[in-house]
Amino acid sequence: MITLNVNGVYRSKTIQGVWDFGHVWGIDAGIKWEIIKDKAILNFQCEDMFNSIYPMIRSRYATQHLDLD
Repeated sequence: MITLNVNGVYRSKTIQGVWDFGHVWGIDAGIKWEIIKDKAILNFQCEDMFNSIYPMIRSRYATQHLDLD
């Protein structure tokens, strides 16, 4: 039996204290193949396929200006 899994996530822009977080999104995908009468399993998994799950973070507080990417 062959099983395919695809997961997606999206989070809009947020503000936490003095930090402004940009939006993030990500896609994970995997395939599982049960072989030899279901006695062996081959599993391939790819997480955050587009390297997009970490947001751009900005802080503008008084004279402090921080950009984290």
